[in-house]
Amino acid sequence: MQLKAPAIAFAGTALITFGYGFLEGTGLPRLSMFAVWPLMGTIWFICVMLGRLRFR
Repeated sequence: MQLKAPAIAFAGTALITFGYGFLEGTGLPRLSMFAVWPLMGTIWFICVMLGRLRFR
């Protein structure tokens, strides 16, 4: 579970930030790099909590 959660968090963060990069071209404000780590931590936390519920 502790290997799957960061892998999913890494992939989810990469997809979200990559997608937002395209949206910056349409006029959205530039995303600070300080917003990326909390995003990854949040996704990681959600994955761990879902894993704990699944393997209860």
